[in-house]
Amino acid sequence: MDEIQDIFSLAEHAQQVATSVTALLNSYCYRLENDIERHNKIIAFLLRVTEQANFVDQSDNEQEFLPGFDVVRLTDTQGEVN
Repeated sequence: MDEIQDIFSLAEHAQQVATSVTALLNSYCYRLENDIERHNKIIAFLLRVTEQANFVDQSDNEQEFLPGFDVVRLTDTQGEVN
């Protein structure tokens, strides 16, 4: 009888461990999804900045290309853009 009780006790403990591991993995996956989403937003922003900067470089236009960010042109003594 004691052996059967030990088996049920062990099975209950194993179920609790499995539940804890599942919760831990779900939490990790949720954080990973958030990190991926945040990184994708950063990458998309950087791509937009790069595209706009390339457009400004190609058009030689001194206009503001992102709200709050001014394009700064550096020129050497011959007037060429660096």
